Amino acid sequence: MRLNSKVMLRAWTVLSKKSLVPISFSCAVLAILTITDAGASVVGKTTSAAFFQQQNTTITGTVTDEGNQPMPGVAVTLKGTTTGVTTDANGKYSIQAPQGAILAFSVIGYQNQEFPTSNRNVINVKLQPAQTELDEVVVVGYGTQKRETLTGSISRVKGEDLTKNQSVNVSTSLSGRLPGLVVNQRNGVPGSENLNIVIRGSSTFNNNDPLIVVDGVPRGTGALSTLNPQDIESITVLKDGSAAIYGARAANGVLLVTTKPGARGKTNYNFSYVYGITNPTKIPEMMDAALFSEVVNETYSYLPGNRPPYKTAAEIQKYRDGSDPILYPNTNWADVALNRNTPQKRLNFQASGGSDKVRYMLSFGSASQGSNFKNQPYKYNQYNARVRIDADLSQYLTVGANIAGVFTQRTQANGTDFSTTLQANPTLPAIYPNGLLAGGRFDNSPLLSDRRGYQQFNNDPITTTFTASFKVPHVDGLVLDASYNYDLRNQFNKNLSQPHYWHVYNPNTKDYTRVDANTPIQLTDRYDRWINTNLRSFLTLEIIMFLAAVPYRVFTLVLSQIRILPGR
Repeated sequence: MRLNSKVMLRAWTVLSKKSLVPISFSCAVLAILTITDAGASVVGKTTSAAFFQQQNTTITGTVTDEGNQPMPGVAVTLKGTTTGVTTDANGKYSIQAPQGAILAFSVIGYQNQEFPTSNRNVINVKLQPAQTELDEVVVVGYGTQKRETLTGSISRVKGEDLTKNQSVNVSTSLSGRLPGLVVNQRNGVPGSENLNIVIRGSSTFNNNDPLIVVDGVPRGTGALSTLNPQDIESITVLKDGSAAIYGARAANGVLLVTTKPGARGKTNYNFSYVYGITNPTKIPEMMDAALFSEVVNETYSYLPGNRPPYKTAAEIQKYRDGSDPILYPNTNWADVALNRNTPQKRLNFQASGGSDKVRYMLSFGSASQGSNFKNQPYKYNQYNARVRIDADLSQYLTVGANIAGVFTQRTQANGTDFSTTLQANPTLPAIYPNGLLAGGRFDNSPLLSDRRGYQQFNNDPITTTFTASFKVPHVDGLVLDASYNYDLRNQFNKNLSQPHYWHVYNPNTKDYTRVDANTPIQLTDRYDRWINTNLRSFLTLEIIMFLAAVPYRVFTLVLSQIRILPGR
């Protein structure tokens, strides 16, 4: 049969006034009747009260943990609704549920579980513990510690999160991933972004850079920027009192970088190749030659005296229609000087494995980045290699070696910047119709940069770290850690300046005259070498208390620290 709107309204009125069913169920019947009124047919004879009595059943049960102990305070809810109860002190519950409902069980520290009623009146549930971030091991200044026992201001990002950002510079990948850490990029020169890392704002008018510690050895900001993101296991930020173990150098915070160790088991190979496209964040809109001439003419009209116009109406029209591109060019210097898309590539190969006694990790990576400027020798190439070996010589003594090399080559233009492009008049030619280059503004066109020479910087740091950890027998928590590092950095710089040339169109002879800059040929080479050694020893004692048969680390006491820093 069919129900019209009058029957539907009458049924809802009877339910809301005379039935013992809650008013919320009356709304549900209204929805069902509304669907029926829209065109569905009703077969058989059904009363509203009988409908709800058939749907609601009482479901009882007991909730226990993995040890079959009753769990009080577990939330038992009807999935998709706000209706629910909690278990009592004996882990028991009782809830009214319609047929076909799904019961959801949840409590902090345990995995959520769902069970369909399926015409059952008794549902007993056993909940399993959830592996949360509380069990996560965090690197701190004197070793490692579980997150559940941390009391200082420490934040952490995993290496796998950094690889999601395919930037060549690792420092830019930290932006927005750690609370309180701000990364500012001053320029876009490949390999020389001049990044500034600040933790919780600036604390001085001088240097605000945090202390960078890679595998327990303090190193400069450049060591972080040139790391291979595939080699990073985690980066931890220490703030305030958590960084006090590093003394005055940690006034601006500490970044602890931990590289990946080898893993037990068969050798695992990992290969990745990423090809990306970079483009300028925003390219300014430049005035065309006609509009520029009109603006200059208007400016002249406000000046005292009878200054002739910058361009006549006939000349402005030639700029606009492009009838004479040699004498009346319309140059958009942003389009002429900038590449909209520039390739960026990164290749990584990694192998790790080992036995119960010896573990190893081998890694190789390369990255290249091009320039967003045309005719400018901006480019950056980087090659990373790392070997890490850890060996358990006994149940008390573990030794390790971590050797890494970074080989970078950065090339940039000699003498032209982006401001020259922005300040060039659109009425000046950049490229003549026959392909010859013009001089541009003040004979300093950005398209002439590759003719002026170049600057090349080769930076090849090699870092080695040898570690030993000895657990004192029969004294739980007493550990002696020692490390020695030998860092060698070679830097080779080359600066080449040479005479460049351009062409000028002569309207009288209709010839293109070559003009040579009065610049002498000059080549400068410079070689620098740095050696840094660091011997460090920590004797730590871990104090453990047992609360409810669960071990909790109260604090770690650094009994002695020895550091020797001879360097030249």
